[in-house]
Amino acid sequence: MRPSSLRVFIDNHPAIHRLVIRWLRWRAKRYPCPFCDIVQGNAPGRVVYQDEWVTAFWDAHPSTSIHILVVPNRHIPTLNDLVPSDKPLCGHLLLVARQLAQEHHLIAGGYSLTTNTGLHAGQTVFHLHIHLKNGGNGT
Repeated sequence: MRPSSLRVFIDNHPAIHRLVIRWLRWRAKRYPCPFCDIVQGNAPGRVVYQDEWVTAFWDAHPSTSIHILVVPNRHIPTLNDLVPSDKPLCGHLLLVARQLAQEHHLIAGGYSLTTNTGLHAGQTVFHLHIHLKNGGNGT
């Protein structure tokens, strides 16, 4: 089942939706954030950039030939959890994504930056992240 089909199925079955939400909350309490583990060097990740604010690494399940995740080093679950004092961090996330697009020769051909916020939008890891992907035919 494709992820989008799975979301539609979950959305149309309230009992399953409640179970998924409960499971995600349970998992978040008992297991460390995989992105935090990569940022801290406690888990394998193919890191391509890191500074005091953000870390970028190759997606473990890429949907295009270039698929890099740019994450804040501080754990922020979703875009909805940002506060006004995070404005510099947000700008920095975008500038790092642009820098990586340039380093991977994506500027001329185009690229996409996306973030999913919440279960219904397809967020599966609850640590804010931006997907940097090459555009077009996925090559």
